Amino acid sequence: MASAAAEKGLATAAALCAVIYSVQKFVGAPIASAMGIRYGKKLLKAYRENPAQFKKQETGNGASAKVSFADKHKEWYSANVMMALVAAGSWVAHILGDLTPINYSIWALLLGVVCAASGLVPTKPLQKSNSYGLMMVAVFGSIIPSLAKVSLSDLGTMAFQTIVLFAAALIGVALVGWVLPTWKLVGDKDLAVGIGVEQFLGFPSNVVICREVGDAVGETPEEKAFIEDTLNVPYVVGGITVITVLSTMLAGFVINML
Repeated sequence: MASAAAEKGLATAAALCAVIYSVQKFVGAPIASAMGIRYGKKLLKAYRENPAQFKKQETGNGASAKVSFADKHKEWYSANVMMALVAAGSWVAHILGDLTPINYSIWALLLGVVCAASGLVPTKPLQKSNSYGLMMVAVFGSIIPSLAKVSLSDLGTMAFQTIVLFAAALIGVALVGWVLPTWKLVGDKDLAVGIGVEQFLGFPSNVVICREVGDAVGETPEEKAFIEDTLNVPYVVGGITVITVLSTMLAGFVINML
């Protein structure tokens, strides 16, 4: 979004995207952690009352998962190979974006889904190749130039816009996750709000918060592992669904409207 806005000559909008991307974790992390602790205490109480029920659920899935091509031939997928595959996918997505009216980010998402579903590419190749941090540095490096054309007189306006945007987002999360009955989709208001604000974080912050909640609430290693594993599912899956899928598609459509 930042680069697209900059290409259109919208310097303030590009800088605003960079600012929001930079500070969103500071907004979402405290609330996601607090809601996770509240929900974790409820989980712990239920676990202590009937631990056999949860252990049965954990061991009840006896079906063996199908081994993908990438898992069968792990020795072929070194760190360099996985980084090359990601780079090749990005290159193909950019070409398809130039040839079609569909933004390259959506093509990248579709290519990622196809590669993961086919099993030809390992899941989470950036993490497995230890290049996720490098990618994040590159992302920040690509949005920092957006701030170059911002004058000091624009800082006050951008600060106000940032506060308004985050306030509107938090109000929306509270409305959907607490006030309206939509929280029943996940079965708990604290969990619903936690999933909502967790969208400010993404991977790996959501995994770190789940681990910290487990350590803070659980007393034994079994309790900590149970809380972490249970919270990982909605937090991480919610992040993948919204951040990876929905936000990418929405950004792709908005870019074409600029």
